[in-house]
Amino acid sequence: MLTIFRWAAAVAGALVLAACNNSGSGNSSGSTPPPTSTTYTVGGTVSGVTGSGLVLSNNGTTLPVGSGDSTFTFTGGLATGTAYDVTVQSAPAGLLCSVASGSGTIGSSNVTNIAVTCTAQNHSVGGTISGLKADGLVLANNGASVTLNSGTTQFTFTTLIATGTPYAVTVQAAPAGYTCSVANGSGTMGTADISNVVVTCSTQSYPVGGTISGFTSTGLVLANGTDRITPATNATSFTMPTPVASTSSYAVTVAVQPAGMSCSVANGSGTVGNSAVTNIAVTCTDQSYTLGGTVAGLTASGLVLANGADTVTVAANAGSFTFPTSVAFGASYAVTVSVQPMGLTCSVSGGTGTMAANNVNNVAVTCSPVTYTLGGSISGLTVTGLVLANSNNTDKVTVAANATSFVLPTALAAATPYSVTVSTQPNGWMCTVSGGSGNMPAANVTSVQVTCALRAYTLGGTITGLADSGLVLTDGTDHVSVAANATTFSMPTGVVFGSPYTVTVQTQPVAAKCTVTNGTGTMPAQNNMTSVQVTCTAFEWTWVAGSDTPGAVNSTVVPGARDSQMTWKDSAGNFWMFGGEFANATSAGTYDDVWEYSPGTNQWTYVTGDTALNPPGNYSGATESPGGRQAGMVWTDGTGNVWLFGGFGIDSAGNNPVVLSDLWKFNMLSRTWTLVGGPTVGGQAGSYGTLGSFNTTNWPHARLGSSTWTDSGGRLWMFGGSDSGATYNDVWVFDPKLGTAGEWAWVAGSNTAGSAGTSGTQGTGASGNIPGARYGAMTWTDATGKIWLFGGATPDALASNGSDYFNDLWVYDPTTTYWTWMSGTTTKSTAPGTYGTKGTFAAGNQPGARGGAVAWVDTSGKLWMFGGFGFGSGAADSYLNDLWVYDTASQQWAWIGGSNTAGPNTGNYGSLGVAAATNQPGSRLAARGWTDTNGNFWLFGGLSADSVGNAVDLSDLWMY
Repeated sequence: MLTIFRWAAAVAGALVLAACNNSGSGNSSGSTPPPTSTTYTVGGTVSGVTGSGLVLSNNGTTLPVGSGDSTFTFTGGLATGTAYDVTVQSAPAGLLCSVASGSGTIGSSNVTNIAVTCTAQNHSVGGTISGLKADGLVLANNGASVTLNSGTTQFTFTTLIATGTPYAVTVQAAPAGYTCSVANGSGTMGTADISNVVVTCSTQSYPVGGTISGFTSTGLVLANGTDRITPATNATSFTMPTPVASTSSYAVTVAVQPAGMSCSVANGSGTVGNSAVTNIAVTCTDQSYTLGGTVAGLTASGLVLANGADTVTVAANAGSFTFPTSVAFGASYAVTVSVQPMGLTCSVSGGTGTMAANNVNNVAVTCSPVTYTLGGSISGLTVTGLVLANSNNTDKVTVAANATSFVLPTALAAATPYSVTVSTQPNGWMCTVSGGSGNMPAANVTSVQVTCALRAYTLGGTITGLADSGLVLTDGTDHVSVAANATTFSMPTGVVFGSPYTVTVQTQPVAAKCTVTNGTGTMPAQNNMTSVQVTCTAFEWTWVAGSDTPGAVNSTVVPGARDSQMTWKDSAGNFWMFGGEFANATSAGTYDDVWEYSPGTNQWTYVTGDTALNPPGNYSGATESPGGRQAGMVWTDGTGNVWLFGGFGIDSAGNNPVVLSDLWKFNMLSRTWTLVGGPTVGGQAGSYGTLGSFNTTNWPHARLGSSTWTDSGGRLWMFGGSDSGATYNDVWVFDPKLGTAGEWAWVAGSNTAGSAGTSGTQGTGASGNIPGARYGAMTWTDATGKIWLFGGATPDALASNGSDYFNDLWVYDPTTTYWTWMSGTTTKSTAPGTYGTKGTFAAGNQPGARGGAVAWVDTSGKLWMFGGFGFGSGAADSYLNDLWVYDTASQQWAWIGGSNTAGPNTGNYGSLGVAAATNQPGSRLAARGWTDTNGNFWLFGGLSADSVGNAVDLSDLWMY
């Protein structure tokens, strides 16, 4: 677009011009007159021209400019449109000229704005230096200065000088001891740098001399190198002939001694400064003699004697000494000890005087040992009685209470061996010494450290009757595990004097109870404490009451033989028993009687119910009571009430025997029964409802032989059981506080019979884990509230095939609601037991599969199990009387007593009321028991077999 626009404008202009030329205006004749020519000059201003020689040029035309001119104009004019370019063709000497606005094109007027400016050129001033061998030369020029150091040979001032300006180089400061001069140092700056200034430096020389004393002879010649002087007799001063340059060294010596005299020079050497040397002293004496004497008592090295600057080192055990330099006659001497020998103090007598005309040998040096104190620091001492000693108790110090330091009374010489020990300990304390031995240095010893603390004594004593392992004794946080058959013990940590101690049994042995006497006191200041006595009594069975023969009949004085009865314990520690099954060779049935046993009086009390077999229940009216039954589930709640559910017996319709599912409550104060709810007719199916939800319509299936426990909230729990034809693994909880009669909730397990359960990973709890269906399993509640379950059986367990038992061990945590499989086989089996060594826990030990055993927890939290029906160490199942204990801490079983083979095994009753190691209950199934307030276990009845294999019940009462 821009190119097209310019082309169009040019055509339009040409047309206009043509029109004008053709218009007829202007010269009427039509001819063009000649053009008139106009020119303009080129010029401007000039500044700084102080000399001749400036020549300007414009398009080949030159114009000289004179000195001092301030303007210029080129001759001749230039036409409009002509280019001009003014430049400097040459400048005056020493000036530098430049042109501003010098080029352009001539317009319609003269050019007057060109500016020519000239300035003087600047040049440096410098030159050479010779002889500069010291720092500090300062040169000056017109107020500027330059500092030059040793060895410099050239210089240049950094400040430049304009052409035509004067300059004058001078020495502003010369180095100490030097004289410097300048040549060619002044002038007027021309048009080039000045480099011919010459600076020459040279050192100053000073005379060397001093004083002479004692010179009364002739022939003395003094020398300083090759320069010599011979002073006149009796001269008192001298000056060497040749001065010595500043910074040069000198060494004036005696080149020739005078006849009969000995002259010495003092202050004879040095370096000449910036002034004359006048302090050299020449001392002359008639003659020099040796200086020495005797030494006594010097038993160590290191002695250095001095006479002025003359020294002599004296060896150990030396008896005399002589200085290496003789002393001139008439000169004074002063013998001193410059360095003392190690561990000794030496003194000088007769050591000062004026040298006579003979050798001096009467200076006496006497040395004696230096003694130093021996001591140190004490920490922790707050009582009296500490005695410290050095070197086999020959040197002692008694230390006061609260002392923080000590010093032995006898000081010791250097190099003397020392050994600080405790001669007498404070009563009940132990003080120890560190850094207490060594060889005495030549200084006081303060580094011995004595540390005191209350003394710790071993705490222990004797043990009697310990036949088993597992005993752990404790004193606070200090513990010791005692081996089986040990007769003594000692706690691992000592007890300090004055501290209390209390030895107790932390863990009882496997099958014994140990008590401690003399276990409490305050540690005295004696040797070790050995008076604590631990007495252990092995657990033994005692036949307490009842018949030692099977089949004892019931009465109102003592309960008859039975098995599968329901038992509990009241808050007073008395034992209670309800119902159960009786069987002998001629008859069988169930009871509904209630009995109370007092372990304190060893008496049974008949409370209520019938003493005859198979009594019916009373399901209405003021005297409600359950009928005869066995293997029911019983709990005690937090208020002391007793709850009974189900079992195997007589229902409200008189059916006998039948599996029941009614719920009863027994009031311990009124000793009366109340029917709470549930079907009164046997064999009824359960109503499970929603898993985990309480409801008044929920109700467990009729059952017997379930495992039960009570939680801390007073709720009643039930696992598994049998309806005589099948087994269950459901878990139910009954809360007596809900509603008017309490409510049930199904919380885990299957709601159908025969479930195999889920074991999960051994030792790991999980929400889906649960034991398989069973009845007759053994349960315990440990100190932490966890529920332990072992074994059990199915309805076929008493059949001849013997393949329907369990020997698995489980634990249920009510906090997490998880079951954990701990050991054993989780499926029905014929697993025999692994008994190991009697009385010894071991990882491989495991009871055989069984059901119907009795279990309890001891005061140490261990789980105990006796008897049942199942497998011993062999392949045949039968009645058992083996006793096992399980340690929840180590997760190991130990076989404690009884036979390791299935029976029936006959009991050994011993004497009534007398404990003995040989006593042993016989094999039995479905016995029941209690633990008393002392931790003893009580066992009553159970089902066994007579001599011909008939099933018979027992009525014997045992204590373990």
